[in-house]
Amino acid sequence: MRVVSIIFLLSSILSNAADYEVQINGKLNHKAKALFDADFRTSFNHSQKGPVSITVDLKKEQQIKGFVHIPFLNNVKGRIKSLLVDVSQDNKEWQKVYFGELSYPRHVNVWPNKKDKIIRISLPSPVLAKYYRLNVQSTIENVPVKIGEFAPILSDSEPFKGKTLADLKGLRYAPSIHLSYKVPHASVYYNEIEVTKSAPGSFFMGIGFNQGYFGIQESAQGKKHFIFSIWDSSSHDKNAQVEDKRVKVIHHDKGTRFQRFGHEGSGGQSFYDYDWQVGQKIRLALKIEDKGERRHYSSYIYITENKKWLHMLTFSSIAPQKHLSGFHSFVEDFRRNYESFTWHRGMKVHQVWAKGLDGKWHYGEQSRFTRDGNPHTNITAYEEDGAFYFGTGGKVDQEVAPGTIIKRAPAKTPPTDLPFE
Repeated sequence: MRVVSIIFLLSSILSNAADYEVQINGKLNHKAKALFDADFRTSFNHSQKGPVSITVDLKKEQQIKGFVHIPFLNNVKGRIKSLLVDVSQDNKEWQKVYFGELSYPRHVNVWPNKKDKIIRISLPSPVLAKYYRLNVQSTIENVPVKIGEFAPILSDSEPFKGKTLADLKGLRYAPSIHLSYKVPHASVYYNEIEVTKSAPGSFFMGIGFNQGYFGIQESAQGKKHFIFSIWDSSSHDKNAQVEDKRVKVIHHDKGTRFQRFGHEGSGGQSFYDYDWQVGQKIRLALKIEDKGERRHYSSYIYITENKKWLHMLTFSSIAPQKHLSGFHSFVEDFRRNYESFTWHRGMKVHQVWAKGLDGKWHYGEQSRFTRDGNPHTNITAYEEDGAFYFGTGGKVDQEVAPGTIIKRAPAKTPPTDLPFE
């Protein structure tokens, strides 16, 4: 089996990647210096399958205490499976200092995952060496190797000390934040939301529930639309669910697009283009109907310009629950470009109504504020003029701790113009 040899000549192992000379098969390769540039956002993505031998010239003898390895961040495919590390003083005679196999969580993506870790290899005792060599013997799924970082722990430096992989992944985006409402199980959910600040790659979800989500988005390109989705599987493979158990489309408006989706569970997803504006009140209504072996979830959007409700789409699902539960909203940054966490996104929730199984309307007077595992703390939530407000990223007025309960005065009148009432 062919072994590819990669030689690095480093004047500074961590501080100045621009000084590195990287050679693959005797040819200069600037991309491979991503292995040692102390920047977790970059990665070395090799082009060939099979074992790879990576040799690093430290330019002088150094005390090596171990190694820090940041796996490829986005998924496990191509990550190092088995490896051998050896050291040398003359690039001729080599001493093996580590051999082993690495393991990872089964599902890895862009989101922080506490089970996915920075790998720190500690040697039994420091070794004096001018060269070290990383021999990648196999990879996950036997594809070309992908490495975030593989850097030495020297006597006077340890890359990414005190950091976790969740910390590093979290730096890509603003925290996802949520409000959950204290309402009973229901046949109808109604919400009225208002975006106060948006940015490319934003999701303002007004009606989240046990089986899906319903809200508005601004794409990374600045286009805007309604989105309504229903899950039918916990698999990230959009085709994992068998045909007769998949979500089906029962009705859709002529302007509604729909498709299968994956990578966050799988199911049915729909879009309706609409150029909503900051400061505009967006009205959403969701109804569930029991149809024997299936449930019908119908989404309705209010088109302000026409002063009319539009039946966006109805999904049919084999979901076991015959009612709606888990009413919540969230704000999410899906741009995730290591800059988007500096952009603020904010939303007001004006109306939260649930039509209970008793046929009575119940108002959401109370919400509980939560967040994801992102390390940023620039998040906020509070009551403002009878509305729940919550925001993430950029500059916030006041940082608010997860778990905060927010209350507001009760409303008197539920919606009276819903198209199915």
